Amino acid sequence: MTGPTTLGSLIEERIKLLGYTSVGDFERRHHYADKTVKNIVKGKTKRPTTLILNQIAVHLRMVPRELHIAAGYTDEDPGPDSAFGYDQGTQETLVKRLLLAKGADPERASFPLGLMHDRGLITIQELRAGLRYGLLHGVLYGRSVPHTALSHLVVSEGDAEERKGPRLPSEIEQQIMLREATEMVTALDPMIRAVCDPVILEDKFPQALLDAKDWAAPLVDGEGRPYELGGARSLKELHGQTEEHYLKSELSKGIIVNLPPRHRINELRILGAGLLHMVEVADRFHAARLKLFEDYRSEEHPLEGRNVQRAGSF
Repeated sequence: MTGPTTLGSLIEERIKLLGYTSVGDFERRHHYADKTVKNIVKGKTKRPTTLILNQIAVHLRMVPRELHIAAGYTDEDPGPDSAFGYDQGTQETLVKRLLLAKGADPERASFPLGLMHDRGLITIQELRAGLRYGLLHGVLYGRSVPHTALSHLVVSEGDAEERKGPRLPSEIEQQIMLREATEMVTALDPMIRAVCDPVILEDKFPQALLDAKDWAAPLVDGEGRPYELGGARSLKELHGQTEEHYLKSELSKGIIVNLPPRHRINELRILGAGLLHMVEVADRFHAARLKLFEDYRSEEHPLEGRNVQRAGSF
């Protein structure tokens, strides 16, 4: 068989295996443009973009490489439309990021806050405040730096005092950063910190984001046969909304105190409460940094290169 025929056969067989009634049914459930998948199955689209292949692979729960090879792509020729450009990483990483993204930007699926923002679960302000929290946590507690042979070699090359390092913050800058770090990090409720720290500092994904269920896929029984429940043929039809809408509606109900933090929804609620706290603190101290910038504009502190850097570098 030729490459396109093999690709079409792979996709068509998988669609039937997962319980879709037809290729058109698969297209409609996952919102592909009309005849996008049909033309691939029929061989009319000779070489689909790798971005389309990646999306199909996720919806059909397949390893993307299998579809890439069937379409005629090689490791040396990933195609300009790849979801990850030319640096795709290992296949395990590729599959994980695509599954986590669920239609959002797979590049941002490398860390939890980026994924949550791209899937519409947090705002850009909450994303930035969470990243700020990670920075200020390092200000308070420092960061553990592994000792390597290269690091020892770099340190031993010449006198450290002779090398020009980064500019040290001024005393007033240090005071502002320390106050912000104290209010944003140490003043946070310990129960909330217990949930926020693994997500923000260690990039551990909340369980609710690791759910691999495909809400558009047909409902199947224990033997893999399609069935209907109250007229609904998928989780999406059963709940009348997408997974993201379901999660956001659940999040709006507030923290349930009698559920442990690691409950999949409650964990996201606690994380959201922590991010709101971080946004409030970040907004107040951003105003303090702007005030400092205005001070540097005064006659006593001419607005020149070094002072401009000072006003915006912490």
